[in-house]
Amino acid sequence: MSLPTHELVDPEDPRCLYCNFFCDVELKGEWIARSSNRYDVEVLTCRKCKEIFEIHSIQTVDGETSINTFVFTCGDYCIQHVYAGKTFWVGGHGLLYNSLDNQMATHSEEPTVKLPAFYVDFSDKEKLSEKLRTYLVFS
Repeated sequence: MSLPTHELVDPEDPRCLYCNFFCDVELKGEWIARSSNRYDVEVLTCRKCKEIFEIHSIQTVDGETSINTFVFTCGDYCIQHVYAGKTFWVGGHGLLYNSLDNQMATHSEEPTVKLPAFYVDFSDKEKLSEKLRTYLVFS
């Protein structure tokens, strides 16, 4: 995908990327231990289909914010699009953000598969789910 996936979400009117229904927004964040940086996650949950989208960012002591990861669910799958390295990881819902400490531990314990970079088309959830299933079968 040519643009970071989080840019598909309208910050003024956050809607589900699958069904275009309204999303509830929850902000989570914490200070990163032994640093002056803050880790924030904007969690969007679709009111209709219950799919989840997360925008992960780091704010430095200088106040600069950089978005580093976009996470989304697709049925039973959870996909992390990590912008550094342009990598995608797929696993279960255990990959969703809980806390920074838990995030690091879960990522090492949750079975995940690294995917090749691919275009994420949210217009057909079933087709995207099938694509993910195919990646998992052949990885």
